[in-house]
Amino acid sequence: PDIGKVTQASYEGGKGKYFSDFVVDAVMPYINENYNVYTDREHTHIAGSSSGGIESFYIAMEHPDKFATVGALSPAFLLYTDDTWVEYLNKKDFSKNAPLIYLYCGNSSGDQLEQALCAGTKTMPNNLKACGYPEDKVVIKLYENGVHNEMYWRAVFPDYLKYAFPKASS
Repeated sequence: PDIGKVTQASYEGGKGKYFSDFVVDAVMPYINENYNVYTDREHTHIAGSSSGGIESFYIAMEHPDKFATVGALSPAFLLYTDDTWVEYLNKKDFSKNAPLIYLYCGNSSGDQLEQALCAGTKTMPNNLKACGYPEDKVVIKLYENGVHNEMYWRAVFPDYLKYAFPKASS
């Protein structure tokens, strides 16, 4: 679908894999070596919004052994069809590592972009289920009046953190 002046064709042949590999092979080792952080999977999470939401989801799906959770806020899943998502996800093995996936999207009638993104967000749990992804590892939060901006992402982020760090919030 066209959203503004951006077309789906403009995302074909994207470079998400390069960025995914850069995050896992360069950024994460640098952080682990230079900062006092936990380096195990249980304490490693990734989150993003909009294009960052779809990329965070992709990184976690490419490297499920590295991430305990992924927060995909208003993710741009609509860039690919449900059939394409199912084909992609069916190639993955989540039997040992299935990150908890936290999906958020708004659906404000005054925000066409967020409405379009919400449609893809609503279908992703079904796509994951079709591929055998554990249903208890998918959380979806939809807010009828939510719009596509940082104010809403900031408001929902503490809820995501409760799933990312359940021991800390209990």
